[in-house]
Amino acid sequence: MYERGLCRFMGIAIQFGKAEKQTLDANSMFIQIYGQDFYENLEKIKSLDNRQFIKEDKSWEVPFCYWEEVKQLFRGNEIKYVNEPPKAVEVSNDEILAGLDFNGFNLYDYQVAGVKYGLEHHNFLLLDEQRFRKVITSYYIG
Repeated sequence: MYERGLCRFMGIAIQFGKAEKQTLDANSMFIQIYGQDFYENLEKIKSLDNRQFIKEDKSWEVPFCYWEEVKQLFRGNEIKYVNEPPKAVEVSNDEILAGLDFNGFNLYDYQVAGVKYGLEHHNFLLLDEQRFRKVITSYYIG
């Protein structure tokens, strides 16, 4: 999985790729630790949720959503990025709505309009009459 020659590298090596064992994110970071701070850095990785050890290449798989936290954890260590992180993709609100699973609920038109409005505005009040299922609408905005 990793380039040859990293065995002499002292620090943290991170490779980005598709998730293999973890289920929190579609993408993962595969982290290998080298050098004299091995045990200290190992404890840092173990502090992350949903991390998995891969015996074959002696790396830790960590969900990509923890990237900022990993950068903070290993601040001050030498980090070698083996490849580029995945790029963010611009997604429209209609694509977000099309991808939502409403858990068997059929939203009314006014609820779909409320979800669309909530996705487009960061601050607003959802003021509907009682029994208009505001909780469900706000759940899908969040």
